[in-house]
Amino acid sequence: MKISGEKIFNLGILLVLCLFVIMSLTFPPKAKLLPLIIGIPGIILMIVLLVSDFLKPQKEATSLTKEEKKRQYQMFLGVVALFFIIICTGISLGVALFLFAFIRFVAKRKLLVAFGMALFGFALTYGLFGVALHYPLYKGLLNLI
Repeated sequence: MKISGEKIFNLGILLVLCLFVIMSLTFPPKAKLLPLIIGIPGIILMIVLLVSDFLKPQKEATSLTKEEKKRQYQMFLGVVALFFIIICTGISLGVALFLFAFIRFVAKRKLLVAFGMALFGFALTYGLFGVALHYPLYKGLLNLI
């Protein structure tokens, strides 16, 4: 069994999630809700990922093709774009704008599909956190919503 950088990274993420959940237990009841909602499923998924990493057979490392490198670069830029969109417009609107742009321009889907998914993303984040859980989300520097 060989320990790869990927396994070490996954162990690090598991450790951070465990610390995240443990620290949230000291928060007041309303404040610890979101960290527990995110942290506990994250811990479960990381454990499943680590178990599958250790059980699957090792394969030889191969270099990335030009297309794979381009795809990784696109994903990295997408994450950076999502970060800046959320900083500027807030979480609910930022998720909707990012979903629209990603589905329309990267996935190359129809305008109606992209708009529908963006509307669904907005309704999910705003409806679940803002309305159902009464959890105030970051409104962004522009404070549009």
